[in-house]
Amino acid sequence: MKTLDIQRKLDAIEESLKTLRIKGTTRLDWNCLTSQERALFEKVNDLKEEYAPGYPPDDVLQENHELFVKGFELVMRRALDLFQEATRAYCMVDDQNEWFFEFIFNLRVYWFLYEIRRHFEKNRQEEELLEKYENDEEFEQAYNGYLETLEDKTALWSRESFEQFTRPFFDSCLRKKRKRS
Repeated sequence: MKTLDIQRKLDAIEESLKTLRIKGTTRLDWNCLTSQERALFEKVNDLKEEYAPGYPPDDVLQENHELFVKGFELVMRRALDLFQEATRAYCMVDDQNEWFFEFIFNLRVYWFLYEIRRHFEKNRQEEELLEKYENDEEFEQAYNGYLETLEDKTALWSRESFEQFTRPFFDSCLRKKRKRS
């Protein structure tokens, strides 16, 4: 991309931001949904209204579990796409580096989700130990025993955790490259 092209894009973005007014929370635009996606959210909304002002009973939630999961998946996919496009624009990714941006972006997102899972699992284990042991000394011994049994002893959100998470990806790429050679 040439400097003049970048400047034109930045000028266009700057001009469009002057009229941008954001109020309240982010909402999903009904017009951006396909007809199948609208039908999905209409079913969810019908269930919500049927049992308003409370929540649907557990058996209804269980029965429509896949419906709720699909709706959540759709919203998360759209949010992730929006974040990816915003990141791409912020980093000014050109066509040559598109594949590399995709790789790094997805790798970071998956690591983030992996760390979130580790974080909640650790919190859940700590809460169970706290409930089980009243005495601080007993809790400390049980907690130290729990830490010893952990397979992954790297600190959450650390550089080592990221390197440990990404190592298999890079190792597989190196193996593929050696096979081609």
